[in-house]
Amino acid sequence: MPYNPQQNPNAMRQDAMRRSRDMQRRDAINAAAEADIPPYIQSKPDGASTHHTSQLQEELQHLLTGWDSERLALLGLLYFLYKEGADVKLLLAIAYIIL
Repeated sequence: MPYNPQQNPNAMRQDAMRRSRDMQRRDAINAAAEADIPPYIQSKPDGASTHHTSQLQEELQHLLTGWDSERLALLGLLYFLYKEGADVKLLLAIAYIIL
C-alpha cells in the first residue's frame, strides 16, 4: 500500500526520527570498530615512511627511464591481462615484445 501522509500526519516525522536514531546508532558502532584498529594502522605517515615512498618513486622512475610510450602501454596491458588471468603464452609473448 502506498504511503499517504493524510492518514497519519505524524508518520513522516516519526519516520525521520527513526532514521536519525538508526544513523546515530550505526555511527556509534563504526566509531567503536575504529577504536579496535591498532594505532600503527590508523596513524598517518610520518617523515620516515614519506621518505620511503619518495625513494620508491625515484627507483621506479629510474627503472622506467628510456622507455617509450609504446613499451609503457604494453607493460600496462601485460599487467591488466595478468590480473584478469590471461593465458601464460600470451603474457610471455607480450613480455618478449616489450624486451
